[in-house]
Amino acid sequence: MRSIEFFKDLEYNWNGYGAESIPEKLILRTKHLLQNLSERPDVFPTANKSIQIEYEKTNGEYLEFEMFEDDRVHMFRINSDGTEYNEEFQFDFQKIDKYVREFYGRV
Repeated sequence: MRSIEFFKDLEYNWNGYGAESIPEKLILRTKHLLQNLSERPDVFPTANKSIQIEYEKTNGEYLEFEMFEDDRVHMFRINSDGTEYNEEFQFDFQKIDKYVREFYGRV
C-alpha cells in the first residue's frame, strides 16, 4: 500500500467513477492517527471523500473505520461467528485505538 501522502495527489474522478479528491484536513488527521495506533492497518481512500482503515484476521474477523472530514467515524466489525456490529461516533483517537486493542485481545 502506498503512503497516505499519495492521497493528496488524487484528483476528481481518480477512481474513474467521479470520485472527488480526499480533503487534506482528513489526510492530516488520519496520518496522525496512524502514527499513534497500537496496530498498523491497511489504509484506503474511498469514493465517499473519506479514508478507510481496515484490520482482518485469518479466522474471518474484520474491523474497519471509515473517517470523514466532518469528524464522523463509521465503525464496522464482523466477529468470528459472523455477527456484525456497526457504530457511528465523532472522531476520538482513544476510542478508535480501544476498538483496535479489543479486536486483537489487548485490552
